[in-house]
This record gives sequence, structure tokens and C-alpha cells, in this order.
Amino acid sequence: MESLLATHAPQQTLFIEQVPAAIAMFDSEMRYLAVSRRYLSDLALLFSTAVFAPAQVIGRSFHEISPDMPRRWHAIHARALAGEELAQEEELVLRPDGGAVWVRWSMKPWRTVDGRIGGALLFSELITEQVEARHALTESEARFRATFENAAVGIAHVALDGRWLRVNEALCRILGYPVDELIKKSFQDVTHPDDLAADVAQVELMHEGKIDSYGVDKRYLRKDGAIVWGRKSVGCVRKSDGSIDYCLSVIEDISARKHAEEQVHLLMREANHRAKNMLGLVQAIAHQTAARDPEHFMGCFTERIQALAANQDLLIRNEWQGADVEDLVRAQLAHFADLIESRITVGGPKLRLNAAAAQAIGLALHELATNASKYGALSTDAGSVDIHWEMAEGDTFAMNWTERDGPPVSPPERRGFGTVVMKTMAERSVGGAIDLDYAASGVTWRLTCPVANTLEGTV
Repeated sequence: MESLLATHAPQQTLFIEQVPAAIAMFDSEMRYLAVSRRYLSDLALLFSTAVFAPAQVIGRSFHEISPDMPRRWHAIHARALAGEELAQEEELVLRPDGGAVWVRWSMKPWRTVDGRIGGALLFSELITEQVEARHALTESEARFRATFENAAVGIAHVALDGRWLRVNEALCRILGYPVDELIKKSFQDVTHPDDLAADVAQVELMHEGKIDSYGVDKRYLRKDGAIVWGRKSVGCVRKSDGSIDYCLSVIEDISARKHAEEQVHLLMREANHRAKNMLGLVQAIAHQTAARDPEHFMGCFTERIQALAANQDLLIRNEWQGADVEDLVRAQLAHFADLIESRITVGGPKLRLNAAAAQAIGLALHELATNASKYGALSTDAGSVDIHWEMAEGDTFAMNWTERDGPPVSPPERRGFGTVVMKTMAERSVGGAIDLDYAASGVTWRLTCPVANTLEGTV
């Protein structure tokens, strides 16, 4: 037998040398007996050395050929020569040039025909590409999980029948469900009934291959019954044969945007309504002023438009949320600002008129002030005006204009537009009553009306 082995030894050595794997055979002193060319090329890569030929290493020791091998390998060799089989699936080897290589290896003893340990066999494989690819995949999956779970928008994987396969925390927050409950539902379960058909129609087009993705604004039903608006963008992940594996949905909560859009549309309708009302009021002022006082049309018309403009300025400053009564009075008496607190007394609780009441009362105050400056208490140096407002009996708003110490007053010979503004228009605008008295001692004007028709924030 030994003679047969001796006869085939050259063939065994040649086989090991040319096998396409990294194999080395050592004697009991860790001297090379046989080695593959792949092993030697890998060894050169590991230790940044020149590639040896098999003949250059046969008979020389492992440590002589690889003096930079880590010290721990001395212990590994000793354990293998003692009969132990060792292996490492992945080991990072640092090269002298600073690089790094991943290696898989195993070492075991070989025995002679009589069972004695004759040396060791070493099998190794460079697996740097596989390990780095797996690490890259692991990192990619970790990044995906982090992105999926920490995204500010809802993300879901959806089966072809609409069932949720995977959902993130953001989607759970948007819909108000914990993960374990939401994952048991489908997108159909949480879609508003009025929006479901349009969404399903898009899904069917994607399944038919007519579209690859779609986006839709739709309403979702939260667990608590509330409605939330979402912007849903859907794409599909396909299998190798082109069929859809699952859908990817990204859902953004756009409730705030939708509410803002609704508010803008409401404000546009309100602005259109108020503009029409304003044009109608201007037309009425122009018509009545021209019909009743054609000789002084331009002057009277301009003053009344300016009074209307003062009301508008005050309302706009308050974003059409009404106007403080005192601010309105002072705006209409701006031409008499130097007389306020001397000959003109202004007083009352802090109350805010709604927009319609502010326009009507502001115009009435303008007419009263104009008449007082021409014919009443403010046409002389001795007259005075008291303007006062109050809450009467809890649900009634009352406002008084009282003139004193002016020239004698008598009722006008004809009912002009000023009277219409002071009485009829004001009454209609606030659903109240006006008592206009041309007493000889001075004009008095008293408005009484329901608080709900006059003050802001009341019903």
C-alpha cells in the first residue's frame, strides 16, 4: 500500500497544485507538502506579498512564508496538529497595507495509514465580495426600515385586494389606529364611501397595466369617526414576470390644506357678496342724493362715500370681524376730533359691532354729524353733542345721539336721503327701531335693536 501511495504522490501533488480552490497540506512541523496555486494567489492578496510558485514554498514552513500572520494562528496550528478540527465562517484579516479581506477557512489534521497525525490540511476562501454585499444589503434594509418607520408621511404596502401588508407609525397616527388593528384592515375599510369608487377605479387601471401609478386626494375615516383628508400616491412593485406583487402607497395628511382651501373659497364668496352689497349701497346713495339734492350732488355724494370708506377701513383693519363701537364713532367724527371730550362726549361699554351693523350705524352717524355741523349743535360755538351706547335689559343694544345748546331746531320740510340713512336704512340693517326727534332744544336720535342682530359673536 505504501509503495502504491508513493507511486501516486506526484499525481496527488499535481492535483492539489492545480485544483481551483485554496488548499494547502502541511507536515507536523507546519512545512508545506503540497499547495494549490489559488491558495498562493490568495495568500499574496492577504499579506500584500508577491505570488509564490508552488516549488518556492514546498519544504518551507508556514511562518517563514507568511511572517506577518497574526500570532493567534500559532495556537490554531498547534490545536490542529493535536487532532482538533477548527473552522471560521467569516474572519476579517487586516492587510499590512491597511486594507481588509474577509476569509472563510477550516483546518483539520491528516493522518497516516497507521492513524498517526501526519500534519494539517488548510482550506480557505476569500469571501470579501459576498460579505460586503450582504452587509450592504443589511444596511440597505436597515435604512429602508428606518425610512419606512420614521417617515413624516404614511407609508403602506398593500396587497392586490386592498389589504394592508405593512404600515408605518405615521399612517397609524393619521388614521388613529394602532398597528395591530390597522394591519387587519384594507384601504377600502378606511376610505370615505363617497371617495371609494374613484380610488378603486384607479387601482383597476393599474392592475390592467394601463397606468403604472396614480395620485388622488381622498377622505379617510379615522377610528374615532372623524374625517381626515389625505393625498395618496400609489405605485406598484412588480415580479420578474411583470405581474404586480404589491402596491406601495404614500399618504400625506392634507386636512389643514383642505380646510384652508375651503376657507379661501368661503372668503371669496363672502367678498363677492359684500362687494355686490357695497355696489348696491353706493348706487342707492348716488340715486337718492341726485334725486333729492341735485344742486349739491357732488359734495354730498363725496362725503357719504367717504363715510362709507371710513367704515370699510375700520372693518378691514379688523379683518371683517366687526368694529369697536367707540372706534366707529371716532372714525365718523374724525373731522371734529378737536371737539371730542370738550363739546362732544363719547361713552359706553366696550362692545364690538358686526360688519353689517357697523356700516349702517357708521353712515347714520355721518349724517347726524353733517347735519349738526350745518344746522345743529356743532354749527355754533356753544352747542354740544352727547353720544352714548349701552346694553339695555340684557338682550337689547341702545345708542343715543343728543344735541344741546345749539340753535333752535325744526323738522325738515321734506324727507331727504339723510333721513333715509339715519332712520330707514339703519332700522332695516339691524332689525331695530329708530326714534328721530327734531326737538327745539336739539336733535335726538335713539337706536334700539336686538343684540343678536348688532354685536359680533352673538346669536
